[in-house]
Amino acid sequence: MRYLKYLKLYENFNLNENKSLTKEEFERILKEKCSDFKWEDRPIYRSISSNDSYLYVNSSYWSPRNSYKHDGVTYRKSMQGVSGKNYLHTPLINHLNSWSSYPKRQLICSTSMRTFMEYRNNLYRVIPFNGSNWGIVPNFDMHNVELTHEFSKLLNVLIGNKINQNIDINNISKLNIIRIPKSKDELMYPDDPIDFESWMRSSTNRAADSIEDWEDVLEFCSKVDTSGDSWVFSENPKKPLTIDVLNTLFSPESMGIKKMSYLEYKKSFGNLPSYEYRGNTYNDDEKIYDLKEPTPGHEIWTDSNVLLIRVDKIEEFYKK
Repeated sequence: MRYLKYLKLYENFNLNENKSLTKEEFERILKEKCSDFKWEDRPIYRSISSNDSYLYVNSSYWSPRNSYKHDGVTYRKSMQGVSGKNYLHTPLINHLNSWSSYPKRQLICSTSMRTFMEYRNNLYRVIPFNGSNWGIVPNFDMHNVELTHEFSKLLNVLIGNKINQNIDINNISKLNIIRIPKSKDELMYPDDPIDFESWMRSSTNRAADSIEDWEDVLEFCSKVDTSGDSWVFSENPKKPLTIDVLNTLFSPESMGIKKMSYLEYKKSFGNLPSYEYRGNTYNDDEKIYDLKEPTPGHEIWTDSNVLLIRVDKIEEFYKK
């Protein structure tokens, strides 16, 4: 009876929230759910504020504060740490048809431990469940990915920016443009050119509602008029922004973002694009695995459930 009770709990394991594991639990799940994984595989890393050696992460489990629901599915929000606003790109990736074959943006990781070296959290190696898919960013961070010139130009007009600044994902996250205008006054912008850097510094203090979920994206679209050569906010747009237009302008192909299964990812060493970090360009080479001074890598994400093992416990696990 005791064995049957334990077996029942284990069979329902995927339905439980994130949890700490014993070494024995970790090993059993590793063997039964993660046979795609081999220790010699190209690593994936994640940093979290935990001291546990072994963890299970259910990618669909997030607190109400950090998630939203749509059609009965729970999605993770991507929060800005400083302003508390949410990034637009997360619900777009989760719901646009052009991203339908990609994993939802649930668990953000990196191909290099260098990404997390400035944080005080513990570093973990990520072990995905079988059949996982991954989104691969062609840069160190999603926020460094540039939008197409066409999309940048259209968004520039929304903020009254006359210098035609090239816009990347970081800009549309922090600028007070991709949001839901609260009033008629917020639909109007000054005729004078906006100083881009000053606008970025002040934008998080301005009154605006951020994009929280897919319903907010739809409301935002309903207040953007695309009838002219440029986009403008309007209470009664003649030609509201449509999801079809966003599907075209904000697609993985337009930003060079790739999708790989885990089995494809393990064989991708040396094939990912060069990437930028703090003004320097790096290649996808063996220096990324230098334990003392690794180069930065690519952001990579999944909606797979995963196991985590603290990096400083891997050798101990081998010696068990």
